Amino acid sequence: MNTLARLILASAVAASVISPIASASPRDDEQAIRQVEARWEDAWNRHDMDALAGLFTDDAAFVQVNGRRWDGPAEIKKNHALVHAMMFKESVWTNHDTDIRFLAPEVAVVHQTWGLKGDRNPDGSPRQPREGIFTQVFVKRDGKWMITAAQNTNIAIVPGSPVAGSAPAK
Repeated sequence: MNTLARLILASAVAASVISPIASASPRDDEQAIRQVEARWEDAWNRHDMDALAGLFTDDAAFVQVNGRRWDGPAEIKKNHALVHAMMFKESVWTNHDTDIRFLAPEVAVVHQTWGLKGDRNPDGSPRQPREGIFTQVFVKRDGKWMITAAQNTNIAIVPGSPVAGSAPAK
């Protein structure tokens, strides 16, 4: 057997032995992303902004429901801490449906619908419970799924709108 044939055979054997260990299955990756979503819900409800910020990559961008952009975990943590000290200090976040679409083995777009109750307006008056949807880009770095970009949006049904009866994202 010549050197090239030996190299090809050795590579094929190595790939068959190493590949299942080195790369997670899509089901494992999906479960890992769902665990990140569960950790978001837990961190929010415990008002633990360190844990919340720890879900993001160092270069993450977060656009909150009012259109403000926060860059990096430190800014995401700082601003969430400010609103959790007042508006959200008694809030309860509930994850609903999670839709995961892999764009590449280490990149996924996630749509997470959520519900929120117990929050308050800036003047302290209670708000009505509401629902929203997160659009998030997850990346897998060093074997760990993290959020690198997020856009949070309140779901609003506008009476009389031709799309008023359409269902929010699943």
